[in-house]
Amino acid sequence: MSSQPALAVRSGRHPHEIALLVMSVVIGVLGLVFPGGVSPAPQGTLPGRILYAFFIGLIIAGATSLFGALRDSLSGLLWERFGLSMLTCLYLAYAVAVLTYTGSRGLTTALFVGSMAVASLVRVVQIVRDIKTVKEMILNPPVVASEMPEEGR
Repeated sequence: MSSQPALAVRSGRHPHEIALLVMSVVIGVLGLVFPGGVSPAPQGTLPGRILYAFFIGLIIAGATSLFGALRDSLSGLLWERFGLSMLTCLYLAYAVAVLTYTGSRGLTTALFVGSMAVASLVRVVQIVRDIKTVKEMILNPPVVASEMPEEGR
């Protein structure tokens, strides 16, 4: 019996995650091309150039995560982890901007966006765990019974 853990790569293809990644890209694009549709909270707390950087970050991070989530490979996990790490920071920045600008009136919005940051962070932790498992299996491949010496069977 092998003491190696079973490999369980948690696919990034959950519909909820894919929807959040697509919406991150869509919101980033809308923020750049239709600034009148943006909430006053980030506009009131972030200078113009930083606000544009925020929307560009949403596009890049969302697209990068989506690219990785749709790949069945170790590199896909790495791309997804990179994009989700960026999205975690961006979501948290937005939640803080909302609370800074609106105070307690923006609590529900901040909690909602903050929960997306937490979900992204949880997925990053899952990916890190999967990558460690893959690394362990590469460094210490499981022994097949037919390859074991006679005395070990």
